[in-house]
Amino acid sequence: MQMTIQTQGFPMSSAVYRRTRQLFGRALSAFRDSIVDVNVFLKDLNGPKGGDDKSVVVRVDLTTQQSVAIETVNSNMHAALVLSARRAKRAVKRGVSKHRRFEQKALRDRRQTGAVT
Repeated sequence: MQMTIQTQGFPMSSAVYRRTRQLFGRALSAFRDSIVDVNVFLKDLNGPKGGDDKSVVVRVDLTTQQSVAIETVNSNMHAALVLSARRAKRAVKRGVSKHRRFEQKALRDRRQTGAVT
């Protein structure tokens, strides 16, 4: 699982980089074999003005040729990262289990028609 972290509107500090890798690494570790790539984009939408302007956009590419994308906006970057990691975990879990159910159903259907013995 390869992870890319980019920022827009503010410089990347080593603390933000480490915390982002830690949160997403921990949240997605159970699905490591099903994930090809994780891209995390951190943005400060309004600059130093304040308000709900910290955005975290996450895109996870799965081995099933699917992509999962989520966006979280909050006034606090740490809170946005934590929430994004949770949402990414849920979305990846849903995508992986949906694909597994589809594969199992296809295999059952083939067995019933006699195509696979």
